[in-house]
Amino acid sequence: SYAAPSATAPVNERLSITNTSLTGGYTAVKFGSGSINQPVSDGLDIEGCSFADQGYQAVYAYMAKGVSVTGNRFTGTGSHDDKNYCQMIDLNISGPAEITGNTLKYDKTGVYGLYLRMLGGSADAPVLIANNVIDINTREQSGAGIQLYNSSGKPFTGFTLAHNTVQTATAPGGVAIPLIINVKSGTTVSLSL
Repeated sequence: SYAAPSATAPVNERLSITNTSLTGGYTAVKFGSGSINQPVSDGLDIEGCSFADQGYQAVYAYMAKGVSVTGNRFTGTGSHDDKNYCQMIDLNISGPAEITGNTLKYDKTGVYGLYLRMLGGSADAPVLIANNVIDINTREQSGAGIQLYNSSGKPFTGFTLAHNTVQTATAPGGVAIPLIINVKSGTTVSLSL
């Protein structure tokens, strides 16, 4: 991402990653910006890739639209260098977007399979999260297969969460939950299950 104090600053656009193996690292793919001074990044396609052993995030898309993450395999185990929690697919996106047909298998302290910070879809630009298989072991920390987490109060709109399979496990002292909806008071969540 390019950081500049301008609403017209250049941003990431039209990135395609196909049939690629990405191993290790803190974050494998980061797309978009955390800066409110930048326009939204547009056009991320990740298809048929293999992600293994990232320490914090495999895919991080922030302030992005036109995101497609389909048919990928995400695997990993923890190491002493990792954060004490991690989000494997971490999203703050608007539609259109498609997160489908992915397999996530992690045995890692405090893991979250899909960490959804904001989903802003509409009838014309929906967000679809479907047909993903998530199998996580959070060990002795808390974690979730899918978590909707929003501390900003922005609404979650125009998205469908359907036909996903989530299996969780934990060690003594840990808590693993298949689906958590944890949003700021007053936040609207418009969800089709």
